[in-house]
Amino acid sequence: MLPALILTIGILSRLVWHLPNFSPVYALALFGGVYLDKRLSIILPVGFMMITDLILGVYPGIAFTWIGMALVALAGWRLREKRHFGNILGVSLLASLVFFVVSNLGVWLLGRLYPLNFQGLVDCYVMAVPFFRNTLISTVVYSMLLILGYEIVLSTFVRFGAALKNRG
Repeated sequence: MLPALILTIGILSRLVWHLPNFSPVYALALFGGVYLDKRLSIILPVGFMMITDLILGVYPGIAFTWIGMALVALAGWRLREKRHFGNILGVSLLASLVFFVVSNLGVWLLGRLYPLNFQGLVDCYVMAVPFFRNTLISTVVYSMLLILGYEIVLSTFVRFGAALKNRG
């Protein structure tokens, strides 16, 4: 229940001001992939993204954003067994890259900004690189904070509960 609440509050953070492309959204999808039931780990992040997109504005190619979000949540499944610094770093980097590839592929496939040829595809990705920096940094930073922070809180409560049990 707590991971779903954290995810809900975090996704709603899309509605407050933040630096362009610097938000916890993709880290939250990763977090959901780690801690939620597998079905909910896809449905909640994508569903919340859809709701906030309706508020913020719908745009051509939005389905690619949602597909990218689902793939980020799926990447979280890889962290279910081994949640340590190196794995979180690697998976959050991979998740950022997957989202970048999928969302920008959608921009190119729509053919509105770039011609539908190889040079258009290259141009699309090159022009998106400046936006990728903040997405990458925020996904890594927020993933570390969320997942490692949650693990610290869980282990603290487990130790506290064990101490109470031993006293009783």
